[in-house]
Amino acid sequence: MGGTSSLRIVAGTGAGVLAGVALAWASNRWLAWSPPQPFTLGPSTAQALLVGVLGALFTLAAFAFWMRTIAVNLVAGTVPPGVLAAYLGDRFQANLLVATASAVAFVSTILVGLPDGSGEDVQLAGVIASVLLAIASLATLLVAMTRSLAAVDPSRVLRAISARATAHLDRPDDRTDDPAAAPDRSPDQVLLSPATGWVGDVDPATILGVLPPGACARIDVSAGDFVMAGTRVGLLWDGHGSAASPEEVIGHLTIRADRSRADDVVFAIDQIVDIGSRALRAQARDMTLAREAIGHVGLIMFTTMERRGAGPNAARDQSGTLVVAVDHLAWPDLLRRAFEPLRIDGARWPVVARQLLSTLGAIHERRGAQQDEPTARELRRLAHATVDECRAGDAIEADVRDLVTHARRLGLLDDEA
Repeated sequence: MGGTSSLRIVAGTGAGVLAGVALAWASNRWLAWSPPQPFTLGPSTAQALLVGVLGALFTLAAFAFWMRTIAVNLVAGTVPPGVLAAYLGDRFQANLLVATASAVAFVSTILVGLPDGSGEDVQLAGVIASVLLAIASLATLLVAMTRSLAAVDPSRVLRAISARATAHLDRPDDRTDDPAAAPDRSPDQVLLSPATGWVGDVDPATILGVLPPGACARIDVSAGDFVMAGTRVGLLWDGHGSAASPEEVIGHLTIRADRSRADDVVFAIDQIVDIGSRALRAQARDMTLAREAIGHVGLIMFTTMERRGAGPNAARDQSGTLVVAVDHLAWPDLLRRAFEPLRIDGARWPVVARQLLSTLGAIHERRGAQQDEPTARELRRLAHATVDECRAGDAIEADVRDLVTHARRLGLLDDEA
């Protein structure tokens, strides 16, 4: 919440003042009704009531700021900085601050407009509206507290990251078994990055729609790459008698200043691994959160294997127009990136090591059907290292033997391990 939010607070304050003036004018103009004697309200009574309401609003505003500070301090060591930044920039909290500023300005305007004479009764409209505002502010604050706790709860953050990543993987994705599908002649044009930043998801199907028949585009960057403006990000071959437009192709390549979990599966894995590692490194180790993080990493990896093939991400139409997006991160590298930090931080505890082996076993079973020997070799290496780390830690021998038996049952260790 930066300069824009500050301007909104100022605008909200001005709106509150205008609303207070309008209500006071309307009360004197159209609501000049004399209530029965028990319902009359003198200026001193109204002033005391409005001062109390105003104090309550200030207290609620202070409590809202205090709540944000406490929430950030509680989870600062558990969730990545990007999650905290998203929490502090939450639009609902910004709107709550604007509404509170408007309510304070409104009540202050009604208070300033009270008559000075002790014998003159006060119209109830402004006082009633002020009390209702205070009640509404309290109810909104309770909702904000619930949202705040949910926004920074590590377990909820894990589920949200995992759900967005797997939802992104649900989109159609065509693969080709021919990694050299691009023409063998020299390219006609070079695709240059229009900006400096992080590459988002590359969808060949959308690029395919802007190419002329017979053209070919090869995108040499993938989601999670950081590119500089003016550097090469791909090559372009013209179609049958018509030139392809590099501007239109580049226009379908997303480059952001910040990485996004929405379409960058590797970044989503990094964020989950970070949360799991922080839970294991914290003074009060949260084994449950670490095991949940391992499970969500495994879910994303497993979903990726189910939805994506092993070849380059490509799309081709009937005219021969082709788009190929080259994935740089091989499966063994992705496995090491996903599980090595969690193994280093948590394998010494048998309960975490068992969860890690179970997840590796599920991936091994899926990749075994594809006869991917480099990936199987990396899975076995991770399993051996997990058992060795647990054996070197404080685990009792019975727990280590149970881990070895479990890993052999999953096909991750041989009989000599």
